[in-house]
Amino acid sequence: MKKILTAGLLSLTLGQLVWAQEAPPPVRTLLPNGIPLIVQESYSSPTVSLNIFIRVGSVYENPQHNGISHFYEHMFFRGTPTRTGLQFKRAIESLGGITNATTGRDYTHFYINLPKQYLRQGLELLADAYLNAECSQESVEAERKVVLEEYNLGLNQPARLVSDKIYHLVFSNHPYGRTIIGTEDNLKSVGRAELLAFKRDYYVPSRTKLVVTGDLDVNEVQMECRDLFGGYKASGTVEDKMAVQTVPAETVVLNETTRGGGGQVALAFLGPSAKEHQDVHRVDLLSFLIGNGKGSLLGKELDSAKSDLNGSMEYLTSAFPGVIIITAQSKPGQEDETLKKVDAVLGRVRQGDFSDKDLARAKKTLTNLYRFGLETNAGKASNWGTYETIDKMDFAKTYAQDINKLSKADLSAAAEKYFSRNHYRLVFKSGKAAGPG
Repeated sequence: MKKILTAGLLSLTLGQLVWAQEAPPPVRTLLPNGIPLIVQESYSSPTVSLNIFIRVGSVYENPQHNGISHFYEHMFFRGTPTRTGLQFKRAIESLGGITNATTGRDYTHFYINLPKQYLRQGLELLADAYLNAECSQESVEAERKVVLEEYNLGLNQPARLVSDKIYHLVFSNHPYGRTIIGTEDNLKSVGRAELLAFKRDYYVPSRTKLVVTGDLDVNEVQMECRDLFGGYKASGTVEDKMAVQTVPAETVVLNETTRGGGGQVALAFLGPSAKEHQDVHRVDLLSFLIGNGKGSLLGKELDSAKSDLNGSMEYLTSAFPGVIIITAQSKPGQEDETLKKVDAVLGRVRQGDFSDKDLARAKKTLTNLYRFGLETNAGKASNWGTYETIDKMDFAKTYAQDINKLSKADLSAAAEKYFSRNHYRLVFKSGKAAGPG
């Protein structure tokens, strides 16, 4: 890569120098069957990351099959007519590779990371699973036990229960309100025929994205992927029209008692979708201004008396209008006072009452975190694949630059737009919950 020397080069930090020598931009092409293929060269390590994203998650499920996307994720490497699940595992390990997968509301993501010299073998394994997974009855029953164990473990994870409750409230008339893992009854009843029908309907070119990053040759990867994936033709199911979620007619306040010492408050607002690029940038930066760390506005407000209380603001960019969640810890019996502090912070932001220093801190923290995520081949692939699946990867190309262009007026306008809406307010008061009987 060509070096450009400037008078200010010596003042750059080591981290800035690394970023200045970033990898070439990703190259996006279409395979003969329409599957987008994104390839990016990166020579920071002699490895490659092979990724396949399927645009299916809990948002595309119906109530009777809620949880099937995650269940099928478990079946992906469980065997084909030419390999058993154990042979898949051993083949990947023998190449020095690792594999994993995740299912969300909008998509399912599989990856294999391995040394660069085994690029072709890794792509062959990924293609075999994608095209030929057969979901044998034995494998279905084995994975049913695993998925049910995950379900039961989730019942003892307070953060997950609170998140599921918030999504259920905000999206009472939208599929985002369903859990990703599904219901216990569904997990117990889903069968091989349903899993194969799910694969037939959703694991098709129109819903598939391929992303390959690392120490590679772009032309070679394009040729290999055309050979392995480009001949697959399937139309899949016709999508039902997605419901449109609206803000509640009035703000809803819910009070609950929790076991344990501390209380907590949570505010949930309907947020933008991935297609609302300008608002996504603004809400992302608001998250770091308001609720990311002790130096954020909410962190300073809650910890002004050195109370060690924390607050956060979270927004996950999603294919459809998502949710903005603001949470704050509280001392026992002071939940109402904590809620007033949260309201005060949001009010100040809506009025633009925060400093240039606060804005600069938020920009620096967000853009550095985004760039750190791109330091590995897997991180690059996850970034491009996520945005390509929920919208288009072009949005991610200038993300950091677009964040740095935002002004105080941009953030106060976004805060006024989203935080003046009717919303949900959850107050978790500390105390001893009533026991059974």
